[in-house]
Amino acid sequence: MLKFIHAGDVHLGNPFTGLDQDLPQQYQGEVARATFTAFENLIDYALEQEVDFVLFPGDFLHSKGAGLAIQLEAQYQLERLNQAGIPVYLSFGNHDFRVDQNLQIDWPANVHLFAEAVQTYTLTTRAGQRIALTGFSYQDFQQKHSLVNDFPYRDASFDYQIGLYHGKIGAEGDAYAPFHLDDLLNKNYDYWALGHIHQRQILHQKPYIAYSGNLQGLNRKEIGPKGAYLVQEEDDVLVSHFKSLAPVLWEEYAWQDVNSTLDLNQKLSQLQPQKLTLVSIDLSGIDDVNFLNGIQNGLVLEQIRAHALPMLWPVHLTGQGKQQQATNLKINADEKALWQQSLTEVLTSEKIEAFLSDEVPIEVKNYLHSQEGKADLAAAMWQLLGEDDGHEN
Repeated sequence: MLKFIHAGDVHLGNPFTGLDQDLPQQYQGEVARATFTAFENLIDYALEQEVDFVLFPGDFLHSKGAGLAIQLEAQYQLERLNQAGIPVYLSFGNHDFRVDQNLQIDWPANVHLFAEAVQTYTLTTRAGQRIALTGFSYQDFQQKHSLVNDFPYRDASFDYQIGLYHGKIGAEGDAYAPFHLDDLLNKNYDYWALGHIHQRQILHQKPYIAYSGNLQGLNRKEIGPKGAYLVQEEDDVLVSHFKSLAPVLWEEYAWQDVNSTLDLNQKLSQLQPQKLTLVSIDLSGIDDVNFLNGIQNGLVLEQIRAHALPMLWPVHLTGQGKQQQATNLKINADEKALWQQSLTEVLTSEKIEAFLSDEVPIEVKNYLHSQEGKADLAAAMWQLLGEDDGHEN
C-alpha cells in the first residue's frame, strides 16, 4: 500500500512575527526553535510510519539566504530519512528560489531537487509500485507564469503519478505560479501536492488536490493545528489525512459581554492548552468605559499576562464598546466593498514595489510580495480603519 507525506511550506528557520519583548523567558527558546522542532517531528513521523517517500512542494527554507545553522539542521534531519531508505522530493518556491546556489552543505543522497523547468522523477516502492513525481522550482520570487501546461499528461505505465505545485489559483500574469483547478484536473494525476497557501485545505477529491498548509504557524493569523498530510492508498485512491506536528499553536477568540479584567481572566482560565498557545482576543459589546480604555492603552493586556496560565500567552487584545460596534457595522454594510476594492488595488505587487526603496533588503521585499506579507499589511490597514481585515490566508 502506497504511503507518503506531503509537507508544504516548512519555512525552516522562519522567525515568528507579532510577538513583543514581554514574551516570558521560559517560552523564548521554544518559540525560537519552533520550526526546527516541527521539522524534527515530521521526520520522526515519517520514520514511524515507514513511508515510501516525503514531498516538500516549495518554501522548504525561509529564504535563499538561510544561514549555515539552518542548512545543517536540514541536512541532519534529511540524512535520518536517507539512513532509513526514504527518498525526498523537494522543490523551491517563492521564499527559497535558487537556494541551492547559496548552500554551504551537500544534500543527502536521498534528496531529489526539482529544476526550474518541469521535470519528472520516477521510483519503484518497496512493494513494487511504479511512481512518477512531476514538479518544478521557482525561476524568481514572483513566478508570474503558470507552468501547468508544461506538466505532461499522466503516464499510464505508472501505478500513480503525483504533481508537486507551489502556487495559487489565479490568472496568467498573477504572482505565484497561478493556475486553474480544471487545468490540474485535465492532467489526470492521482494526487496534487500543493504549496504556498498556509491554510490547510482540500480543493478537490478524487483526485485529491490539496494544500497541507504550513508546518508551523508563524503569526497570529495562522491559527489552529499545523502539520502535514499523510497520504495513503485507499481503494486505489490516494487520500490525505492531517497530522498535527507544530509545537506551538496560535489561536484567536472572539468574546462578547466581557466587562472586566476578572471576567476576562475567568474566560482564559477555562482554556486548557496542551502545548504552548499564543492567543489573540477580540472583545465586543463592552459597557464599561474604564475597561475599554484599559484595553486600548494596553493595561488590561498587562494584567491578564500577569495571571496567564502555564502554556498560555496572550499576544494581542482588542475591544469594542457597544456604540462603537454599531457604528462599525454600519460602515461595513455601506462602505466595505469600496475599501476592499481600494486595498486590493494598492496591495498588488507592482504598487507595493513602487513604494519600496532600492535599499530595502531582499528578504523584506520578498515578504511584502508574499501572501503572508500582503495579509499583514491588509490587516493593519483594516485595523486603522476600525474594520475587520478583509483578506484570506
